[in-house]
Parts: sequence; C-alpha cells; structure tokens
Amino acid sequence: MQDSTAGIALYDSNLYSSIVIGDTLVVTGQLSDYHDLLELTNITIVYQGNNQVIPQPIDITTNTITESFEGRLIAIKQATYGSTGTFQGDTNYQISDASGTAEVRIDKDTDIPGNKIPGNPTTIVGVVGEYNGAYQILPRDIKDAGAESYYVNGADVPLGQTFDVATWNLEWFGAANQGPSDDSLQIANVADVLKKMDADLYAVEEVSDNNAFKKLLSLLPGYRGFEANYSQTQKTAFIYKTSTIDSLSSRLLEPAQYGSWDYYWANGRPPLEFVFNATINGITKQFYAFDIHAKAMSDPTSYDRRVNASRDLKDYLDNNMSAANIIILGDYNDDVDASIYNDAVSPYSNFVQDSTNYRVVTSLLSKRKEASTTGYGEMIDHITISNELYPVFFDSTQQVINPTYINNYSYTTSDHYPVWARFKFDLLSSVNETQPNIPDKTYLSQNYPNPFNPTTNIQFTLNVSQAVSLDVYNLLGQKVAALIDHKHMSSGEHTVTFNASGLPSGIYFYRLELASGKNLTKKMTLMK
Repeated sequence: MQDSTAGIALYDSNLYSSIVIGDTLVVTGQLSDYHDLLELTNITIVYQGNNQVIPQPIDITTNTITESFEGRLIAIKQATYGSTGTFQGDTNYQISDASGTAEVRIDKDTDIPGNKIPGNPTTIVGVVGEYNGAYQILPRDIKDAGAESYYVNGADVPLGQTFDVATWNLEWFGAANQGPSDDSLQIANVADVLKKMDADLYAVEEVSDNNAFKKLLSLLPGYRGFEANYSQTQKTAFIYKTSTIDSLSSRLLEPAQYGSWDYYWANGRPPLEFVFNATINGITKQFYAFDIHAKAMSDPTSYDRRVNASRDLKDYLDNNMSAANIIILGDYNDDVDASIYNDAVSPYSNFVQDSTNYRVVTSLLSKRKEASTTGYGEMIDHITISNELYPVFFDSTQQVINPTYINNYSYTTSDHYPVWARFKFDLLSSVNETQPNIPDKTYLSQNYPNPFNPTTNIQFTLNVSQAVSLDVYNLLGQKVAALIDHKHMSSGEHTVTFNASGLPSGIYFYRLELASGKNLTKKMTLMK
C-alpha cells in the first residue's frame, strides 16, 4: 500500500480476497523485515472506502531505484527484457533501459506466467521490493509486465471431446539423493498436476523409483501405467486414462539392424513403444506412441549421438510403420529449430524437414521461444506426429503447462514443465477410421478420377434435405478450398467439381459436414 509520502508491504494471506486495487484503508500492524524488505505483519484493516482511487506510477529509471521508492508503484519506460519466450512464475528477469539494469520479479500468483515476454522496449510498471539487498520490481498483472497473451485454441472445447496427450520429465522422480529432496511432496505435487491436466495419455521420463511410481498411480483414480524395463535408473513410462484408452501392447524398440542403437540412445535408454486404441465420442483410432529420453548434454559427442539416434529412429519408422498413426513424445534433450549445441542443425531436422510424413507439432513453441525447462530456458520436450494424424490434430492447442499453483515448483516438483497437445477425432476422419453414426443412405463417395489433374468430381448422397458444407484440406489440416459453404441441399445424389489448378501435387482430404454436426471424410491425390 502507499500514501502521499511512501509505501510499505503488507503481509497477510487474507488480503488476496479482501481488498482490491484502489481501496482506501487504515492499517495498523507490527513493523517487520523479510530479507531486507520492510513490511507490516499481524495487521488490522479498517476500510475507509472502495471509491477506486487508482494509484498512478512514478516515472523513474533503473539507475534511480533506491530505498525511498520501496513499496511504491513505479514505471520504467523504454525497458527491454533480457530474456525471450514466456514468463514463468516465481522467477526473476533482468531488464535494461538507457541508464542501466534492474530486476523484475514475476509472482506465480499473478496472471503473468505463461504469457509472452515482449521482444521490444516497453513500459514496465510495478511495486519496488527488496530481497537480500537487491531491489526488485514486482508487476501486478499482464499489463504491468508488458506481457503479450498467446492464443491457445480449444479453450471452449471440453477435454472429454478431445484426445489429450502430454510429455513431462519428472526429474529423478522418487530418487533418494537426486532431484527434489522431499520425495513424498514430489509425488503429491506430480499427482496434483496430472489430475488437474486430466489428459488421456502421459509420457513421463526420469522415473527413478518403482515404489514412487506405484504410489503415484494409486493417487490417480481412473489411470493405469507402466515403466520401461531397461537397466538405467531413469526410466520412461506411460500413464493412461482407462476410460478412453484400451492398451494393446508395449515393448522397448530395439531393432537389431542398427548396431549402435543402444549407445546412441544414452547407453541403453531405447524408445518405449505403446500400442493402444483411443476412443473419443464413439470414434476409435489405433496409436503407436513412443516415449523417448534422448542423450543429454550440449557437448559435441552427445549432440552426435542424438543426431544418430534420430536418424535411425526415422529410418525404422519410414521402413516399417509408414501407414501407422505415430506419435513421438518425450524429452528430446534438444530443440527442433536449432540445437542447444552451438546453434547447430537440430538433431531432429530430419523429422522437421520431412513435412510430408512428419510434423513436430511443438515446433510452434520453439518459434515462440518458449521453454519447457525451469532453469535452462530451453525448449527440449517435444511431440511429433506422422501424417496420418495431421487431419485430426487440434492445431494451436500446443502448450507448455506452468503449474503456478505449486509452491517452489522447480525445487519441489521438477526442472521441466509438462508439454501438451490435443487431437479432435471428428475434425477429419482417415479412411480406415471408425465413422460416426451417419444416417442410412447418407454417404460420401470416392472422388473420380483419382489421382487427378487438375479437376475431379466429388459425389455425395443425402437421405434428407439439409444444410451441408464441403471443404478440402491439405495434409497440415489447413482448409484450401470451400466447395459448399453451409448450403441447403435437397435429398438425393449431388456432384461437385473441384479444380485444383492452383494447388501443388500431394494428398488432400475432402470433408462433408452435415447439419447434425457429423461429418464424412475421404482422401484424394493430386498428381501434376
């Protein structure tokens, strides 16, 4: 709080719910000190009014921050952050202006974490605090910090209507002398995060104690899980929701034709394969999921091992699973736009560049300069899908999840954040997918000719008169043509001619959407 003369911090947990910015108060309490911050504790508040007299910040520069401003609202103009990516909670950031540098402290209880750090000079507003002799600026909200909100798709789509997956490195989960020191607290925090996320599938890494993993599963009703059976202490594992996933098989992927496979995969940490059927809204798809924990470190030898592991994995998938619904989740221990080793070519550039067959969906997070780690500022946890899943990937749902409700997260829970993506099976349906319950005599025919250049005919039959839409999508799930836009069509057979003269050769999908919201989809090939 502040008056016309100065400001001071108030310490009372009830303040969050009892006052708002602009309230007028008379406060009595005990003067105290917290790591050099002068504050009032054991306080009593008498309200003088809620007429919302909003304090206005005092314009200062970084080199003029002194104790006289402690507890007061200030503003620093034309300030630049020294970091990129997204804000994390309970984290300090360096800023600079023409006069010098200062420190900004982002509190996890604000709405700032998870939003974009501005890349251009901005005005930063906050209350001046002090911690162990260092002055800090504490913004109150997104506007104060100059943060930019990210658009996250699907916020209005309930989780039960999508297939939701996440990968999360749990940092020496359950290990006695590694990672977070309080193993019981770590188990409880991880369970809390997983329950709040409520995903269908979790790929987790660094599971280091079997009993801790069993305890975790016991805290997750409706979920089952299993660990990899290799000899390394840090194991990969899957946790899955039994109401949506029917487990079929699992194994360690160790193809004999690749002689140095185990060496490349961190001396015996090969991918863990999980084959399952996932059913959402009556639509079932079979997945081949791979949990990977690649070789760590940013030295040249470790980098080369990641390059070779990625090369051999892709070669195996290309030659043995070209028609499967593949999803590769895990701690890639490297970024996908450029390597953490000297900004070299990413070890996963082979997947990134083969956009016809694979898509690293979390590359969007790398482009945003987000971080999946708490201390390193790196985006090294990723999700890759095969082209069979392009049509059902719910784009722009990719997120780094920041559990701001966990106290001292990086010390009690993990040095990685969960990374999340969603699939919506009824966006588009592959040819071999279980179809929704479409009324009899309503169907979508295969286009003819197929392959075609540049025109083809699309035929469909309606059993009742209704409004329909007919759209064409590319392999990325992007709409490239709207042939019928919510037009009322009579019952019977209809034929529409599609001219693709402006499109490149490749595979496309056409989708007929009915008034009921159900849809039918088929695949066609343009060959020029």
